[in-house]
Amino acid sequence: MKLWIVRTSDALEDDGPDVKKWRTAMLAEYADKLGHEVHWITSSFNHYSKCQRSDSDYTKKYGEHGIIHVLHTQGYKRNISLSRIRDHRQFAQKFVQWSEKQPKPDLIFCSLPTLEVSRDVTDYGKANGVPTVLDLRDKWPDVFISVAPKPFRWLASSLLSPYKKMLQYSCANATSLVAVTSSYLSWGLKNAGRDKSNYDKVFYLGSKPQKKLTSDSAMDPFWKDLGLSSYKHVICFFGTLGRMFELDVILEAAEYFENKRDDLCFVICGDGDNATRYKERGKNLSSVFFPGWIDHKKIQSLMQVACMGIAPYKRISNFEGHIPNKCIEYLSAGLPVLTSLEGEFSELIVDNGCGLLFDPRDVQTVISAIEGYLQSDNKENFNENALTLFSEKFNADDTYTKLVKHLELISDATKNEDKEL
Repeated sequence: MKLWIVRTSDALEDDGPDVKKWRTAMLAEYADKLGHEVHWITSSFNHYSKCQRSDSDYTKKYGEHGIIHVLHTQGYKRNISLSRIRDHRQFAQKFVQWSEKQPKPDLIFCSLPTLEVSRDVTDYGKANGVPTVLDLRDKWPDVFISVAPKPFRWLASSLLSPYKKMLQYSCANATSLVAVTSSYLSWGLKNAGRDKSNYDKVFYLGSKPQKKLTSDSAMDPFWKDLGLSSYKHVICFFGTLGRMFELDVILEAAEYFENKRDDLCFVICGDGDNATRYKERGKNLSSVFFPGWIDHKKIQSLMQVACMGIAPYKRISNFEGHIPNKCIEYLSAGLPVLTSLEGEFSELIVDNGCGLLFDPRDVQTVISAIEGYLQSDNKENFNENALTLFSEKFNADDTYTKLVKHLELISDATKNEDKEL
């Protein structure tokens, strides 16, 4: 199968020596291992570091049978900006130009967002008789409407109506919708205006397992130098310090514990629009550390000595029923998850004994959850349960092998309409 994978923001292997492979990279890896000809079309702009990989288009061999096609776009400094809108439009335009010069694929797998390229991928599929699969990763543009101040949501809805039409058009004209959770698939089908078919399916995000180490001897010198070896209990977070997370309530909880426990610390890794404000608020807290952006190797070494991972998502429509990469990484290291998420993930971690919930508007719920965990005599059960849940639901080997097989079936079925999934 000649497979095109279209995704702008996942990291590439040459972005650095310790780059984490996300969903697109792992799909490409498993498809390549199963003998398919993979063409991954992506942008020259690194969404995470906000740096350019190149000042022009280029191609690079991938695995045994694949090629990465990097299309140059202008980039942007802020995630919410006109520059980002222009960058996404430019990528879609360049995809159209690139696709016109290529032999037809057997199937196109495209992540949504971005909306512009999702629309153009489904247009290409309709015009050329190629099946298209949209992977629903974020609820664009709905998320931007939900974070607007309530008095102005009508205005945000009006301004974003062209993007809503792109969403509905793309979902309605795709051959298949796949999603990271059941609620995301329902959202996509609602925007498509149709019922679920055999082509539509949920595939959780997957990650590679990693060994959980607990001894001080396993601590990376980076974390020792920061002072983490002085603490028995390390609670960690890594991510973009932006508008999607409610870290103020975590810092408020840290203030509470500052003079009550000398064996507990919080490590908040990352950078973003709110980083300066968070650092200012936490500057007088000796038990709160802000190491900035760290690479995947340091994330792994931090999780090896942590006792818990935080997933403090704001309660907005984009995260209703969502299961983010971050949560799965915590589980892969045997860490219980302290989260504000509601729906599918919160039910999974509570039912499987490896998670604690809090209300992002109520610091007392954070304090109670942490105290309950620290006072528990069954902390090791939390770790074991986290690893078990990860193995059963989120292991990359299982997830991406099944996803590739699903794409094979769609490709075969559209070549022979009598063949059933």
